[in-house]
Amino acid sequence: MNSRIEEMNRFSIVGVKKRVNTKQAFDSIPTIWAQASEQGLFDQLFEIGSFDHKVRGLLGVCSGGNFGKNEEFDYILAIASNQEPSEGMVKMDFPDSTWIVFEVPGPPALQEAWDYFYSDWIPNSPYELANLPAIECYLPIEENKNELWIPISNKE
Repeated sequence: MNSRIEEMNRFSIVGVKKRVNTKQAFDSIPTIWAQASEQGLFDQLFEIGSFDHKVRGLLGVCSGGNFGKNEEFDYILAIASNQEPSEGMVKMDFPDSTWIVFEVPGPPALQEAWDYFYSDWIPNSPYELANLPAIECYLPIEENKNELWIPISNKE
């Protein structure tokens, strides 16, 4: 699996936040995306997006779940943006940070990258999870890939 380390300066995302039960996430999140499509959310996000940012495409931001250890987490369907959120949306600011980025070929199916991260990459690396949300980047279909951005820091 292709991966790279990225150093990122501060950035922000804007989107719609939903509370998700961790055990039901694989059923709940596709429903969130389907509803967003029906409600025209993608067009709203594209209007405010920062398209020259490294974190790009439509984003699925997993926040507050302690990397699957909590019963629930916040899922923010978002886009990188410097604009203030409109009514019903939220803004999340990220500090300067380090990320491991996994490129996943094909249509949206990032579970393989998550599995690889936990089973092989993190146990054999000089890094540990950082206390920031993870970001799933759903790139334009013509790129035939997506990316999983997981925040990391040096092991102490």
